[in-house]
Amino acid sequence: MTSDDSTLTDCREDISNMMMVDIFEVEEKLFQNGQARWAGACRFSHQYSWIGLEKLVFPDCTFEWKTLTDGTYSLVMKSKDPPCIPDILRRDPRTPKVSQLHLSVNRMKKIPDGISIFSEVTDVKLDRNKLKSLTQEFTKLKKIKNLDLGNNIFKTFPAEIKEFKDLEVLRFSVNQVEEIPSGVFPCLPNLRNLRIGSNKLKSLPEDLVSLEKLEYLKISSNKFTTFPPQLKQMPSIKQVCLSSNKITEVPLEFFDKPLDLFQADDNPLKQPPLEVCLKGEFPINQHLSRTKDIIHRLYFKYYKL
Repeated sequence: MTSDDSTLTDCREDISNMMMVDIFEVEEKLFQNGQARWAGACRFSHQYSWIGLEKLVFPDCTFEWKTLTDGTYSLVMKSKDPPCIPDILRRDPRTPKVSQLHLSVNRMKKIPDGISIFSEVTDVKLDRNKLKSLTQEFTKLKKIKNLDLGNNIFKTFPAEIKEFKDLEVLRFSVNQVEEIPSGVFPCLPNLRNLRIGSNKLKSLPEDLVSLEKLEYLKISSNKFTTFPPQLKQMPSIKQVCLSSNKITEVPLEFFDKPLDLFQADDNPLKQPPLEVCLKGEFPINQHLSRTKDIIHRLYFKYYKL
């Protein structure tokens, strides 16, 4: 639990008598002994309107709001490993309308307590921190569509991700995961974009094929030695990045798909040849057309004999 001014809940906001301020600076630190305390919180709520506030600055923490075109808000919180989301934000009438929450580059070792107050958030950025796991409270944010967990220190893929049924984009690159457990992807029917590059993966779970809407997959800079066979069964896949692995062959039938992007540089490819793959999708298809034509002619030549 967090703690602010003990009389905060008794404060009532009379907007007609309030002053508007863009930026408000506070002299004392917000976080003390693992809790959030702002002695002047009630006084601020009496004198100023939260609605016009764009930036709230403490010596150890900064909050910055922006109004989005759809009438919702983005909130950027900057602090060094913040222990909690302060209760003062419950006084802000914009909090239930925050759709974008940015907690990037905060050196966080744990997702802050109290994060569930952002019940309507759809876009959450937690990248470039020191996270190893997700919290149960975090899974209460059921409306998340875009989740960025890249550049952290996860060693185990968080199974809690399956709680986000509306998830469309998952960024999980630059972590230390060796395996993705089965049972997660079938719970993400709306996932369109999956970025899991720069981990230690050697394979993908069989149930990857359940992602029928997946269009973009990045598995670059992992430890794959063979092309993931599940990709041949992905009905919507259009863009695949598998650079910097140890893959030697990509099945010819995979290129029957209407690909917009295929990146396979820095692999010891023999089929299709790497020099062909580096030129793009059209040269790949030309090469495959010639290859299939040769196979076709050899097939008939063999049976004529």
